[in-house]
Amino acid sequence: MFERDRISAAGTVIHYEVHRSKRRKKTLQITVDGQTVRVAVPWKIKTREAREFVRKHAAWIIKSLSHLAPPERRRTRPESDSVRVEGTTIKYEVIRSRRLKRTFRFSVERGAVWVEVPWDAYPEAIRSAVRIRAPMIISQLSQYLPKSRRKVTERDSVRVAGTTIEYEVHRSSRRKKSVQIRVERGVVLVVVPSVAKSGVIRRAVRDRAEWILNKLSQAPPEGIQKRFVNGESLPYLGEDVRIVVRFADVPSPEIRLDDGRFRVAVPPNLRGKRRLEAMRQAFIEWYRERALDQVTECVDRWWPKLGRGGRSRVLIRNQRRRWGSCASDGTIRINWRVIMLEPSLIEYIVVHELAHLSVRNHSPDFKKLMASVLPDFRDREKRLGQTEGILPL
Repeated sequence: MFERDRISAAGTVIHYEVHRSKRRKKTLQITVDGQTVRVAVPWKIKTREAREFVRKHAAWIIKSLSHLAPPERRRTRPESDSVRVEGTTIKYEVIRSRRLKRTFRFSVERGAVWVEVPWDAYPEAIRSAVRIRAPMIISQLSQYLPKSRRKVTERDSVRVAGTTIEYEVHRSSRRKKSVQIRVERGVVLVVVPSVAKSGVIRRAVRDRAEWILNKLSQAPPEGIQKRFVNGESLPYLGEDVRIVVRFADVPSPEIRLDDGRFRVAVPPNLRGKRRLEAMRQAFIEWYRERALDQVTECVDRWWPKLGRGGRSRVLIRNQRRRWGSCASDGTIRINWRVIMLEPSLIEYIVVHELAHLSVRNHSPDFKKLMASVLPDFRDREKRLGQTEGILPL
């Protein structure tokens, strides 16, 4: 006995059979036999979980089924690309179809953006179409965020005493009345309730103008923008590592650390801004993987002293305003940029978050605990503060 179900992905309806098995404990498996898609699942798994699994592997299923379709209806495997619009990066998958002649079809499903395009559409034409549809895409993507994280970013400026203050407005449904102003890396951020009027925001910025200008004058220098060329360097574990670039027959930039050098293989067809963004993303992914290994090892080393209950999960995140955080359920989230710091500072960040398992705030009890396990924690804290705003990427 089996169940029949279907999902829609990338503008394509995928019909499949769900085969439940009492012998299968955890794993799910997809097979494509002819035009039939079969999904083998554990006996008690929920239908929603099976759909999520099929949707996750939709690209592979579409590719497998396309080999059996008539030539005029065959599709290539999805291509990944991204564009940046008004400070927001939109990542999307491109499906090329011989059925389409001129039109582009957009769909947003479960937080993924799919663009179905004619077979011979140029990448730049696709990017232009995505930029034009960006407001619609961003609006639909926000539906998949928790309500507390749904924010709208606007830009505005006011002129005070002959000086123009430019700022970003972040509207949040979680904030009810208060207006919060921060200065981060030379950028003025104003967090307001979702219904706040522009006049109220401008008045708040004018009232805090003196404080804002003072903070802007004290802001640390911005990290140098990297071009990822031979001779440049990037930090890794507190040391500057030189970059060596060579062209190679690879689908995307590949990075390895060899003999104290970042050796980067780059496709010869990558040029200009595409090359710059591709190499930047490749380095970020490389850093994230090493950060997870380094932080996990550090947590394992300190867990016997500071751990509470079951071992905490460790997640690597792209946090904008902090090095790390400790959630109420014990989950430790660490900024991937820690891997650029010297090991003693990475250790300080991990110990700081683990200490929050015992003391949730920064009270004297917290500082006493930190001093008992890291006697020089204040010196490390000071050195960590000196790195703010100067790390690349």
